[in-house]
Amino acid sequence: MTGKIAYQGEPGANSHIACRKARPNHEPMPCRTFEDVFAVVSSGEAELAMIPVENSIAGRVADIHQLIPESRLRMQAEHFQPIRFQLMARPGASLENIKDTVVSQGADMGELLPLNLDLVVYCCPQHLLKILPKLL
Repeated sequence: MTGKIAYQGEPGANSHIACRKARPNHEPMPCRTFEDVFAVVSSGEAELAMIPVENSIAGRVADIHQLIPESRLRMQAEHFQPIRFQLMARPGASLENIKDTVVSQGADMGELLPLNLDLVVYCCPQHLLKILPKLL
């Protein structure tokens, strides 16, 4: 056993939080893509994987239902993770003075719509979202 649980994303991402809650004795192992997650488990570099299969608002997570059977791995357990979104802005900003844009990954778009923000929401590939805090 390696004691590692692989997930797609960066430390602090929802999948990272799910790993820490579901398997607190395993070391979370971030991976860039879902394919990378399946690869490190198949190779034995990680013992487990935390894979999101469904989003209660946006539906199925794209590609996962194809990747699971191709990986020849099998589900061991389920974990239900409440998702909380954070609107990041420069210090001192408030919803009243944020007037232009929000950048989000595609899967988040459905969750942002009910907020009725008077903002333009741009879709950004998930692997680029990790650099956004550095740009603020």
